[in-house]
Amino acid sequence: MMRHRAAIALAGVATAQLLVPPKKMVFRTRDPLTGETSADWRKALAIDGFPTFMGVAEANEKPDDDVLATMRWHIIPETGVVLLNPLVPLHYIYRHQHNAVVGTVWSKHHNQFAHLVATHAPGGRILEIGGGHGYLAAKLLFSEAVQHWTMVDPNPVSTFAIPDLDIVKSYVEDLGKLPREIDCVVHSHTLEHMYDPARFFEIVRGLLSEGQLHIFSVPNLFALVNDGQPSLHFEHTILLREEHIHWLLESKGFEIVAKQYFGGTHSIFYVTKAVERKTIGPPPNFYHENKRAFQRWHQRIFEDAAAFKGRLAEDKSRNFIFAAHVATQYLLAAGLPSERFAAVLDNNQDKIGKRLYGHDLFVRAPAAIKNIDRPVVVLRTGVYDDEIAAQLVAVNPGVVILRAARNATIT
Repeated sequence: MMRHRAAIALAGVATAQLLVPPKKMVFRTRDPLTGETSADWRKALAIDGFPTFMGVAEANEKPDDDVLATMRWHIIPETGVVLLNPLVPLHYIYRHQHNAVVGTVWSKHHNQFAHLVATHAPGGRILEIGGGHGYLAAKLLFSEAVQHWTMVDPNPVSTFAIPDLDIVKSYVEDLGKLPREIDCVVHSHTLEHMYDPARFFEIVRGLLSEGQLHIFSVPNLFALVNDGQPSLHFEHTILLREEHIHWLLESKGFEIVAKQYFGGTHSIFYVTKAVERKTIGPPPNFYHENKRAFQRWHQRIFEDAAAFKGRLAEDKSRNFIFAAHVATQYLLAAGLPSERFAAVLDNNQDKIGKRLYGHDLFVRAPAAIKNIDRPVVVLRTGVYDDEIAAQLVAVNPGVVILRAARNATIT
């Protein structure tokens, strides 16, 4: 089946890119919390022609073959859930692994989360959902904090030749018989990727017996959206508040044993226990609060794009933007002209020399600004900005860093 071509007028974007055919999009018809159908979902935002993959293209992929889709956000009045509808089929979004452990924030996150697992499930037989980079598995197996690790991931980075590690290349929804028994399920920054979080918790509960543990980390999505950070996109398709996570856990047969916050607004860690399921009331409704936060979140992206555009250097060779990721794709979709930039900067070595998906901008290491007179770097990556800003100043003390108006601007 031929995919539709779309003429894209934005500079820096290929002129004839592919659109996901409407009939291949996945339409939501039910509230992802309650499962209730409704014809009263309120339209909140639409962005046309947004890249379906928030990473880099591979060397053999041409710009004209990048796949785009319309991003349409809605709000459900009965629960206040903000969600994307329709959804992009998974094979467009998870084309290959793109979430490496890069930077001190992520290293601290994974180390603290690993400590949480080791503390609550010592010597356990762990099933990890997601985690294709293998960081948690390697850390906990090599330290002998756990007995065995089974990883379920559709795109593991490699086969990880680690003793006591099994890899099942699959989505958890398609999981068949496990290669061995488990007594604890863990996942890190996976829940927010689920199109149906209620069904996901049902699957996890079905893997466990009463009393066994379910330990996970999830981004603090409402706090991140409230702070204007680029946290909702084709991968994170639901504004899942912690109050709704609590409701889902209770309704699906889990009791919260422990909960802690990491990195301010970055993440929430949960230790939960499988218990007998009970009937509970409806989820709390945050319609007005979520609507205000989401509308302001969208407005900030466009405001920042306009402000950054006005402060770029006239000489394109001095201008850079940080992160070969969705934060940059959002700013370009909001009107920041990609033709004004020399390159995208990124710390992930696997992205260097490749092209930002959906655009003609190529990726370079931060060292690219070292010998440039007063390079200008647009930096809007949210909770990672301070760490990256310090790195850029260390590379070139004369760098001009453009940050969102609510944050400090380093010059």
